Amino acid sequence: MIEIGKASEFGISYDEAVLYCFCLGDGWRLPTQAEYYANQESVGACWYQGDPASHLGKLWPVVPVRDLIDD
Repeated sequence: MIEIGKASEFGISYDEAVLYCFCLGDGWRLPTQAEYYANQESVGACWYQGDPASHLGKLWPVVPVRDLIDD
């Protein structure tokens, strides 16, 4: 299970999206492709890990996610 963070308000490059998630700390990251497709209705178009568009100079919002830990 994952927690879905707040989407960025603007489009950024793939490399900037990775850095954005890293700077949030606490385990935030880009969603995997499977997580992206499973949650596409709630996250909309955004970057996911290994996105092939990353090599095309596209600008997309980033929606960070992190794993939920069972207590």
